[in-house]
Amino acid sequence: MAAALLVAFVGWAAVVASSANEDTIQLRNGLRMPANGLGTCCRKTARGQPIIDATKAYLRLGGRLIDTAMAYRNHEEIGEALRASGIQREDVWLTSKLASGTVNSYAKGLAAVDNILQEIGTTYLDLVLIHSPKMGRDKAVAVWKSLIDAKKAGKVRAIGVSNFNEGEIKDLVDNTGELPEVNQIQYHPWSSPAWHAAVAAWAGQGVVVTAYNSLGGARFATSDLTGSAVSSIARDRGMTVNAVLLAWARAKGCAVIPGSSTPAHIAENLRALDELLTPSDVRAIDASPAPDGWWSPRGPNKYGDDEARVPWHDAAAKPARRRHHRMEH
Repeated sequence: MAAALLVAFVGWAAVVASSANEDTIQLRNGLRMPANGLGTCCRKTARGQPIIDATKAYLRLGGRLIDTAMAYRNHEEIGEALRASGIQREDVWLTSKLASGTVNSYAKGLAAVDNILQEIGTTYLDLVLIHSPKMGRDKAVAVWKSLIDAKKAGKVRAIGVSNFNEGEIKDLVDNTGELPEVNQIQYHPWSSPAWHAAVAAWAGQGVVVTAYNSLGGARFATSDLTGSAVSSIARDRGMTVNAVLLAWARAKGCAVIPGSSTPAHIAENLRALDELLTPSDVRAIDASPAPDGWWSPRGPNKYGDDEARVPWHDAAAKPARRRHHRMEH
């Protein structure tokens, strides 16, 4: 019986690994980025042995994109897990982000890339992002120039931003001629209308969006989706609610980076994109109201229409407003 169960598990894991490796998104520079990554932010298990074990489980199950950041303080653990996995470096996509609170000049940008490489123990990164626009336009442009040069030097294969709106990206392009290849933002069916419009506009420009907080996460209260369009589709299609939410983002052309430290949940997230939504499914979710409790006082809607429309909104905000945004995802 034990042998049969082991064979069954190995076979199931092989199916997960196969499907997890097949879905990629082509960036403007021709690189293909895995569409279903492992987020390593904002939970108690995102450092130390728990994140090493989670990363190893994710890689063992076939996942191939690991999303980290200076702010998460787990580069060394990610590097240890990658080496222990036995998987070749070139078969794994590593994304990291420069801490916007401290990396705020051209020189600091170059130094930060070198430090990340040393901490992870690799000679290059697949994607590096500026973590947020809160440093303001001039400093962000300087850091963006450092990433352009890090890419030219072969230390980074693709560059992008996180939490930037259309006006902020336009300022980067106007000052350097270089359009980000990726923008990582909080994105889900109940993002504000201006952010939905921005995601559609970026798709037309060749800027790939990576969605975080697709499942709610630590920024939100526990939400009850019973009776919602998401739960109805999950029931009718034999999917989990989480799978529907991840598939919705994928249907919008986004990559996803759900985070978990539990192998069973990691496997579930990797299987989520096996079943895609129909256009009518997507329309039903788009038209649905936010579930009760989706927005929490601990983690309110970080991206309303103002943040989508006003460039460098954080940099010009009052101190109290900046404290509200102090934690970088």
